[in-house]
Amino acid sequence: MPQRSAARRPSGWSTPLSEPIRLSNGATLMTLGDAGRFIGDHPENRPRLGWNEAASGLLIAADKPTPENVKTATDRTHSAMYFARLLRVS
Repeated sequence: MPQRSAARRPSGWSTPLSEPIRLSNGATLMTLGDAGRFIGDHPENRPRLGWNEAASGLLIAADKPTPENVKTATDRTHSAMYFARLLRVS
């Protein structure tokens, strides 16, 4: 019998990141899908430090959205955005 908590948890790409990622262009990445689309829409950044690790983490978290996987994906995406100088500085 499936657990009730699993039924209430968002699945796949609609899963929220563990924390929003605010970008320098004013956009905010809120879900795994937001982050995945942003990475996919900016192939020029693939050679940058952490970009492939972020994409890999997002794929794993979308496939199996456990809190640990989502946190890892969020952290990797945040790091990739930092090294690409795409984060909003507050």
